[in-house]
Amino acid sequence: MGLIYLAILLIALWLIIEILSIVLKITGLDFYKARFQVISMITHTGFTTRESELIVQHPLRRKIASVLMVISYIAQASVISLLFSAITSDQNSLIFIVISLFILGIFVFA
Repeated sequence: MGLIYLAILLIALWLIIEILSIVLKITGLDFYKARFQVISMITHTGFTTRESELIVQHPLRRKIASVLMVISYIAQASVISLLFSAITSDQNSLIFIVISLFILGIFVFA
């Protein structure tokens, strides 16, 4: 059951990345820069580039970034709790962990 929750969570994150990239593009930002900034906000890395100033200086983009940062903290807590619950349960925990890491790897490298 935890694997289904993990898959749903990753699909939701992927949809959030795509939707918010399009929303930032509508505000005038280049699509590829927008996608990079959305991924940077979700992973909490690389958000100190010159391009991030384009987000911070625009009021609507700043609101989008704030919402995305909160969503990313909730998603990270959910993934961590799913992995810990899989480790502590006795039923097929090794299989769940291997499949979860495989799905996370596909999500990261896709």
